[in-house]
Amino acid sequence: MNSSSLSTAHVYYRHRQAGWAMMGVAAMPLLFLAVRVATAPGADRTLPHGLLVGMLSLSGLALLGFSSMSIVVTRDALIARFGIGLVKRTIALDRIVSVVATRSRWYNGWGIHWTARGMLYNVSGLDVVRLVLVDGRPVLLGTDDARGLKSALERAMRERSSRAIQRQE
Repeated sequence: MNSSSLSTAHVYYRHRQAGWAMMGVAAMPLLFLAVRVATAPGADRTLPHGLLVGMLSLSGLALLGFSSMSIVVTRDALIARFGIGLVKRTIALDRIVSVVATRSRWYNGWGIHWTARGMLYNVSGLDVVRLVLVDGRPVLLGTDDARGLKSALERAMRERSSRAIQRQE
């Protein structure tokens, strides 16, 4: 589903979670540079220009891309967007079969990757909302407001079903 075709006139839920752990990981190259420059003897306090630019660029992209996660539930879809939106996942509500608030395991970590329980999208913490899609694929969305997200999704899905039934009558 194209996100530009989604109706955002009615928003059921909007929440942004800071990804403090992701920010810490992204800042590691910057910390490395600071320690390297501060502890090097006078003449060695420089780094190759390419390395410096590469590390700063990588840290900047990571910070812009994964410093937070925003979740929006509209009348048509759930939209999960990382940072400034370089990475985004849109799921049509009519593709969601079930919604459960649960917790991920500490070893599942953060980021975007496959786990034994489904595809994980998470910037911080262990609380997740687990969706099962019509094709059976599970999706885990990390959030610090699992109850609120679950409630908003259920309400939006219920009202979407009611609208569909009214159109059929």
